[in-house]
Amino acid sequence: MGKSIGIDLGTTNSVVAFKDSTVKIIRNNYKDEELTRSCVELNDKNEFIVGTSPYNNMAKNSPNVIISVKRLMGMSIDDEMVKKMKANSEIYPFKITNLSSGTNEAVAVELQGKEFTPEQISAEILRYLKDCASAKIGEVTHAVITVPAYFTEKQKTATRMAANLAGLKVQRLLAEPTAAAISYGVNNLQPGESKVVLIYDFGGGTFDLSILVMSDGQFIESGTGGNRWLGGDDIDRALQKYVYSKISQQNHINNIDELIKRLQKRKQTKFIDEMRKQIGEAKKQLTISQSAKIELFGLLENEDEDEIDIEVSISRTEFESLIRPLIERTIVLTDELLEKSGYPIDTIDNILLVGGSSCIPLVKQMLSEKYGQDKVLLSEKPMLSVAEGAAILAHSLTEEFECPKCGAIIKSGSSVCDKCGTNVESIAITPVEQKVEVTHTTSHNYYIQVVSNGKETLKKIIENTAVLSLRKEEKFKTSVPNQKIVEIIILADVENGTTEKQMSGFYVIKDNLPIGSELVFTFNMDVNQTLNIQVYPKGGNESPTEIVLGRGNKDSKCLEKISETFKEIENIPDNKKSEFVATVQKIIEDITKIGNKDPESSQWYEIETKIEQAFRIAQEKEDENSNEFPYIFAQILLNNFSKYMDTTDTSDLQRLLKEYNSSTDPIKKQSILIELKEITDNYMILINVFLLKTASDVSKNPTHSNQLAKDFYSAMSALDARDLNSVISTLNNASPLVDEALKGIGGVGLPHNIKLTL
Repeated sequence: MGKSIGIDLGTTNSVVAFKDSTVKIIRNNYKDEELTRSCVELNDKNEFIVGTSPYNNMAKNSPNVIISVKRLMGMSIDDEMVKKMKANSEIYPFKITNLSSGTNEAVAVELQGKEFTPEQISAEILRYLKDCASAKIGEVTHAVITVPAYFTEKQKTATRMAANLAGLKVQRLLAEPTAAAISYGVNNLQPGESKVVLIYDFGGGTFDLSILVMSDGQFIESGTGGNRWLGGDDIDRALQKYVYSKISQQNHINNIDELIKRLQKRKQTKFIDEMRKQIGEAKKQLTISQSAKIELFGLLENEDEDEIDIEVSISRTEFESLIRPLIERTIVLTDELLEKSGYPIDTIDNILLVGGSSCIPLVKQMLSEKYGQDKVLLSEKPMLSVAEGAAILAHSLTEEFECPKCGAIIKSGSSVCDKCGTNVESIAITPVEQKVEVTHTTSHNYYIQVVSNGKETLKKIIENTAVLSLRKEEKFKTSVPNQKIVEIIILADVENGTTEKQMSGFYVIKDNLPIGSELVFTFNMDVNQTLNIQVYPKGGNESPTEIVLGRGNKDSKCLEKISETFKEIENIPDNKKSEFVATVQKIIEDITKIGNKDPESSQWYEIETKIEQAFRIAQEKEDENSNEFPYIFAQILLNNFSKYMDTTDTSDLQRLLKEYNSSTDPIKKQSILIELKEITDNYMILINVFLLKTASDVSKNPTHSNQLAKDFYSAMSALDARDLNSVISTLNNASPLVDEALKGIGGVGLPHNIKLTL
């Protein structure tokens, strides 16, 4: 195993840390920076560039530079906040669109006219951080990566996909507040001391809350809350709006947005880029000073194309009045968490502030006024503590390390290198450090969509703050007789009391079950909050089937196609419907073989094509008698050719014919016909031999009739000799006479081209 690092993958900035004897921040390769801009550019040579350089280059290559991609991870194109990002081209100048190979449950961005997923862009950031770390400490292969506590399962899965694309093995996805708590606890808690800490993480793109109980290296997540769409980006927007209003007042402008849109593209891009940078600098300045100034000269023009020089001063008082509603919103969310988690404020020892936005003085002031000055602490390293906590956990999860002298691999707990005898006690994972353990919990309620009294409703399957990993079993009933396919849709609660679809999949029921039959669902969620589902019929002989769950990419598009077609087959004949259902059953079984590993595999497109073809066939009109062919063929085979067949097949045909004749359920009868077809299709050469005899009997040409009779006996003799080549040769030679004899014969019910199905 190579080195393991901690990564704070942030909306605005990302940080890498590594722990051996101490925790170190790994500076990047650009200008030896601790903070790496979470900014990605694709240049005209199709090269990805990450960090401050592309951020500074936004004016020159604006549509091809991505910022705040974390906000798009695992999101839907229909999400209201995604729509706002898409509409706000000044802040987010790149193109945001739906994923062409996915569903509306996913998004994509465009660079240099090419489509990329947020996971692919985040992978470039992670790859850059990994390479920077590898250059400093040796090959990096593993990482603990932090994510917002309020990320959903879908967003965490997207983060893990990005890590995989970057060539990193994820040891753990760690909630950002928990990472900050680890950094704080390891550095500040004495042996035997315990504390209940509320982590208030106000970052660039998200606001996270987490309550943790800390004691002797144990970190127990006891409640999470927050808002995935509240952060420093919102402060930037509020400040920009205010600056625009001041510019409009000073220069008597009715609509500054229209003026900006009317600028030449080059000037417009430069104005937006420069304004963004100055807004960011003003925000930082107002954190440490009483005022800040924004100055732009020669970049904006009025309606007469005269240049407008911009000089706007903003005081801290004005700034604080702008952002006060945002901070008040964080306090409301904090109160909600305290209430739902059952921790009154007097049970909280400290409120620890982390994240870049928490450095704003008003944040600490308002929290101190609300909860008490003694409780509120600003982290010593508000923008680095998350990465440091991740590095500490990464180190404690590592089972081996390298000897600093000879490079030999040493098992954790060892104090001496077995190869060279070097004392490695200072960098070994000590028993105390091994004790850094996190009890993870869920950050959302999870639901499954079910039908109750004919209406769709939600059934809660996993509670918020449930301890991970978890395994839960639930029983659900089939809603129709002989139900063959079950659609599984999982949702989670998110902001403002709404629910958001996380994933979906399908389960195939192999047996004919009466309505109300029980299916046993097992829900497994691991410490990374990844959900897996297994299903089996209660009381049956089937082993549990793991459900393939799509989360918006090619896999979901394929699965959605199944869902769409099922809504459109109600008006087609029962026999075609049954045949389509049987085909889809097989397709779902093929999907199960692919598994959950590659949502972007080209196999998904191939499967989607099969579904579309099956649906088209189901819609096509057919001969009224053609649905009876399997029944007729089965009788022909049993009455004339059973000695040439496998005994299991003859037994199955006898059983199925008996069930067909005794059944009054049209759906079940169609299901039996499909099973009959699966067997009779294997013996079409025998059916074709029988057609020789039929053609001989009905032919109106005596010469042809005699020839067909000879061909029939010749084919039977070849069958007795097990000489299939001679049988096929006889059938091919006789096919024109068979075609002529059967053409236009009513009542036979056999398509004339069946003779060529060998």
